[in-house]
Amino acid sequence: MRFKLKQGMILSGILVLLSLKSIAQSTSSYTFTIQECVNYALEHQNDIKMSRFDEYIAEKKMDELMSAAYPQVSGSINLQGNIQRPQFIFSFVPGQPAQKVPVGQPWQHTAGVNLSQLIFDWRFFIGLDATKAYGTLSEMNTKRTEDEVINQVVTAYYNALTAKEGGKLLDINLERLQKLLKDTDALYKNGLVEKMDIERIQISINNIETEKVKFGRMLMLSVDVLKFQMGMPVNNTLTLEEEFPELDVRNEDLSSLTNPDFSKRREFSIMKQQALLESYNRKQMLANLYPNIYGFAYYQFNMQGEPIFTFAETGTFSSSAAGLKINIPIFDGFQTRAKVQQSDVNLKKISLAKEMLENGLSLEMNNAIATLKNSRDTYKFQEENVQLARSVFEKAQLKYKEGVGSSLEVNNAEVAVKEALQNLLAAKYEYLSARLKIQSVKGELRQMYAPEK
Repeated sequence: MRFKLKQGMILSGILVLLSLKSIAQSTSSYTFTIQECVNYALEHQNDIKMSRFDEYIAEKKMDELMSAAYPQVSGSINLQGNIQRPQFIFSFVPGQPAQKVPVGQPWQHTAGVNLSQLIFDWRFFIGLDATKAYGTLSEMNTKRTEDEVINQVVTAYYNALTAKEGGKLLDINLERLQKLLKDTDALYKNGLVEKMDIERIQISINNIETEKVKFGRMLMLSVDVLKFQMGMPVNNTLTLEEEFPELDVRNEDLSSLTNPDFSKRREFSIMKQQALLESYNRKQMLANLYPNIYGFAYYQFNMQGEPIFTFAETGTFSSSAAGLKINIPIFDGFQTRAKVQQSDVNLKKISLAKEMLENGLSLEMNNAIATLKNSRDTYKFQEENVQLARSVFEKAQLKYKEGVGSSLEVNNAEVAVKEALQNLLAAKYEYLSARLKIQSVKGELRQMYAPEK
């Protein structure tokens, strides 16, 4: 009994170790810069993979169309048993009853081969050009998807950096408060301050510890969002290698934003390609008005007899033929004209969509520039506020140590420093987001993080 129990414990231990090993193998750890995150996303993001599948489908559509240029060969076998054979009625002698004569044999089998060959069809040649244009459009859509993924990954990375930087600011505040608590405790032991002063500082420390927990969870969530945008399993561990960038807000030149160039935006080339595809569609509709020529040939072998598969010499014969088939459209009830008119309207819609895109990008650009300028002004003021808050805190702390100030004054000054630093971080993030938005609207993020060769 003990031996069986020991065996069971060993088996359970082995299973636990195997499960832990499988869990460890199913997750991976990475430490990435922004560039490495973008590179990973371009290889693993599912939206990009689906766009590449669309490219493959477009390539196979070309193969599908090209198949029409090859001979089309088919074979057929027909096994037929005539349960009731057709009959002819003959009257050989006037005045005598007519006689019924069955036609054919009880069993009739046919085997044949048919061949068809395209010789001329204008729609086929237009379709070749249209399919090539469709393949180019699929490649453009993949590039646009990559541009969108790059924008999402870069934005998510900076969101995570902001949460990481917020946690660092709390660490700085916590270190400052802990030093203040240590100094205050020394004063308390010398009988220079009250215990209530220590308790006030401890409350502030507890509040910051709570905020640190919140920022830690926010950082984890931000990193999970980044992993999702990258196409990385959320169970993997991702560490941000970069730090929040230093911004030279005061000396940045914004004069280049007055006349933005949207030519790098992928949507314009896509719309141009869509217009080209629609023009091919229009030509193909007009091609329905022109004749098309096909060649054909067939060979057929017939067998008749009774019973099945037993045929007399006269029960087998073959036939064959070859020729040209010319289809000449004469009148389609104005169907082609209606389709061409619809295509003309679609071309006008593409032109209007291009105008709307230009107008929308101009609006986005103006909003981003306004946000950038506002956040730049806010950043400058918050920088001054941080310096002032630190100065006030140092003075309040000095007065407190000299016995001419209160702990409440020190606590209020410390809270002001913390709020000023958080406001400065928020202004930094807002400024950085506005700058990223401008680069995205102008179509420059691709060139920065994944330049095309």
